[in-house]
Amino acid sequence: EEQKFRWNNFLIPFRYSVWGLIIGTVVFSGLLYWLFDVMDRSSDALTLHDKPDGSVFLAFLTVTGHMEFKPNTLAARLLTWSLTFWALVISSAYTANMASFLIS
Repeated sequence: EEQKFRWNNFLIPFRYSVWGLIIGTVVFSGLLYWLFDVMDRSSDALTLHDKPDGSVFLAFLTVTGHMEFKPNTLAARLLTWSLTFWALVISSAYTANMASFLIS
């Protein structure tokens, strides 16, 4: 039986609701990190206080395994640690589910 190419096959390991939560978590984490930088300008070595979209972009990069935040304060360090650990767990679950999907 011939299978058709579907552009969204990479989404199969998680439900759409899980993808929505992943995107929401990353955006929320980026905005929270930006808020930390607005409240305390020394919380990051980068200058993020005037561009919240830069923090959200860096949060999305963290999910891919490319951590660009440079936290200086305890709150910023805890947030980046939890975001990177969360990204590790999500990417591991995605890899395991994708392998299971490809095998079956």
